[in-house]
Amino acid sequence: MLLHLTRKQMLKKNWQTNQLVHFKQKLLKKNLQLANLALTNAQERKANAEKAVENFSRSQAEKQTALETAKDELATTKTAQKDAETALTSAQAKLQAEEKQVESSSR
Repeated sequence: MLLHLTRKQMLKKNWQTNQLVHFKQKLLKKNLQLANLALTNAQERKANAEKAVENFSRSQAEKQTALETAKDELATTKTAQKDAETALTSAQAKLQAEEKQVESSSR
């Protein structure tokens, strides 16, 4: 009877061990699935972050190009303004000279 009880206890213990191993295997598989899902999500976040950086960099480059273009246009405008001022000064001087000539010829 003692042998039978010991054998019954061993079978029960083996069954419990098998159940525990089976449970641990299922748990490990679920953990592996979760880890793979987390990895996939991390890779997607990384790709999105890289796109954001690329878009930001492109935007910055476009802004820098626009700034350089605006600076060039400003320099061109300043040059044109100086040329116009010079032409105006010259025209005023010629007008004054002609007015003086007209005044002196009418006297």
